[in-house]
Amino acid sequence: CFRSLTLALAKDLGLTGYVENNSDGSVHIEAEGVDKDLENLLDWSYRGPDLAEVKHVEVLWSDRYCGYSDFSIHE
Repeated sequence: CFRSLTLALAKDLGLTGYVENNSDGSVHIEAEGVDKDLENLLDWSYRGPDLAEVKHVEVLWSDRYCGYSDFSIHE
């Protein structure tokens, strides 16, 4: 549910990038967009959806631009 709700929020915020599950059970989000919208996604990721258990959030800001065309879920 975390990935699908991340996708919905990112699309609502007009962000591009992706969200995926890692083999260790963590979730990786890579997003591009306007700083305030990225901060909104980040703020939400500290809580996640109602049934999520967020233990740790690691953030890496970068000026690198990948030019994603939309926001998607990587399987």
